Amino acid sequence: MNEEELKALVGDKAFEAMTPEQRTAAIAKFSPPKEDPKDKGGKEDPKGGKKDDDGQGDDLREKVRKEKEAKESKDGEIKGIEKALAFNMGVESFVKTNVDILPAEIGDLLRAAEKEKYDTAAEKSGAIKSAFIQSFFAVQSNVDLLTPNQKAVLDDYLKLTKNGKEQKAAQVYENIFEPALETLKRVKKAEELGKARAGFASSSKAEDGYKARLMAGSRKAYLNEKGA
Repeated sequence: MNEEELKALVGDKAFEAMTPEQRTAAIAKFSPPKEDPKDKGGKEDPKGGKKDDDGQGDDLREKVRKEKEAKESKDGEIKGIEKALAFNMGVESFVKTNVDILPAEIGDLLRAAEKEKYDTAAEKSGAIKSAFIQSFFAVQSNVDLLTPNQKAVLDDYLKLTKNGKEQKAAQVYENIFEPALETLKRVKKAEELGKARAGFASSSKAEDGYKARLMAGSRKAYLNEKGA
């Protein structure tokens, strides 16, 4: 780096305010270090030249390792975006399908999220998942479905800040929320089978609403009652 490059970097006023010594020190600070042939894994021959040695193999391995890590990181980012998009597109259907076992406020949380503006699909997905996790596990019986290790992970998660929760939401949603939800489905199904065997049939909220409408229609038709 020379003085003209330093001036462009720090600005005219800052450059003029520097003493010659400060300029020299700044140029030295921002200038890249000179490469030493030994740092490249080569050897200097007696005539001052450079020739390759076995160290080149290590350089290639390091290069391949870094390229592999970069590719895996990029692939992971793409996969995360795809998951976020798929979740955002299917979350409304998910809530409708599981309305009988999700907390009543889940629908309200989803509607509120749809009114917000998010910069990315991942940001929106993280916010919704975070809200769902906190709502679902605010019910103690749902927490009781977890293993001790899962409870510890959940406790640590709930101690995070708002941003921290949203950043970790995808991982906790997949490893804690979804398994707990599946366990709850099995528990509810077992309870329904037990009631059926005992002669107590159970029904979903949708079925209850349908039956109520049928009954209201029948009462109106045969008993001349006015519907609500």
